[in-house]
Amino acid sequence: MGEAFLVANKTKKEYIYPHAFGDGYKLPEILYSARGALAALGVLLLAPEEKGRGLAMRAKGDPIWFARIVGRWRHDTVVITGEYNDAEGGAALNDYDTAMDSYVDISHFVRKACGSMLTHGAYRGVEEPPFVYDEATALFKPREP
Repeated sequence: MGEAFLVANKTKKEYIYPHAFGDGYKLPEILYSARGALAALGVLLLAPEEKGRGLAMRAKGDPIWFARIVGRWRHDTVVITGEYNDAEGGAALNDYDTAMDSYVDISHFVRKACGSMLTHGAYRGVEEPPFVYDEATALFKPREP
């Protein structure tokens, strides 16, 4: 089967799931993709001054969401982690398990922001994730039932 990977932001406790961008789960499938999870990571790490240089027009996504997403992970601790990685310092869970268990999957929001610029495949996640964006804190919070 092979090891599954994801991109996790340990600072904001968020992650993006490669499959949401049409990539496979395995590391080579992620690394060799031109418009998948690594491109999404690039948008998340982009310096804020780059927002106005035509990228938003090429994104063909929601411009409000684009402004929220571009550079969101800049200066944060971000890892590409696999499910077989060992936990650090005697922790019960590794980074992959921690992300899957307690971090927010923002893949949907990144896709919404960037539209067809990123993905080369169909979105395979939930259409309405269980999280909403809180304008006051600039964080994602659970959707009210």
